[in-house]
Amino acid sequence: MAEGLGGLLEGVKDEKEQIAIIAKAIEKFRFENDQSGYFFVYKKTVNVAHPVRKDLIGTDLKDFKDAKGVHYVVELYKQAKNGGGFVFYDFTKGGSNSTVAQKNAYAALIPHTDDIWISTGVYVDTLAENVEKDTKGVREYFSSSFFQALVISIVLLILICPFAFLFYKRLNVSIGTISRDLFHFFDFINYKTNEIKLSKIAGNDELA
Repeated sequence: MAEGLGGLLEGVKDEKEQIAIIAKAIEKFRFENDQSGYFFVYKKTVNVAHPVRKDLIGTDLKDFKDAKGVHYVVELYKQAKNGGGFVFYDFTKGGSNSTVAQKNAYAALIPHTDDIWISTGVYVDTLAENVEKDTKGVREYFSSSFFQALVISIVLLILICPFAFLFYKRLNVSIGTISRDLFHFFDFINYKTNEIKLSKIAGNDELA
């Protein structure tokens, strides 16, 4: 929007005429389903165009701050001077008699003007609604994928358990055989017995 307005103002030298063009351009522009999105314009810290808060036009808001102590106009002006940036602050939603809500605003200088900048923002509660709506499909997908993965895991566990049990049983028998034969062998070499036996090897695994 800043770049678009800058294109309209190219060649317009009179500042009052510039502000009139800007004010007309943003007057009826709205976004968001609840129409809470709009643009507002300042010359340094003086409001020069505002489609919702007409009472602010012509007022220097450098000392204005929200309930949390944020000098939002000064901070937005700083962001605009630095090439554009965001500021969080509390502001009325929908007009001077509406409720106060947290807002995340972005500010940028308008080209071909002398320190005139434009800003717009999204109220955090509206943003939360958008995030909820936009991520619904993703959350449903992951929920469905998790359920499928859980079912597959249970089925695999049921299938694997008998094999694991058989493996453990065979391993236990093999270890028992080795242990018994080793003790018998040690008894033989220590002259505790004169008898030695050869065990039958059954199987082709590592222990066998």
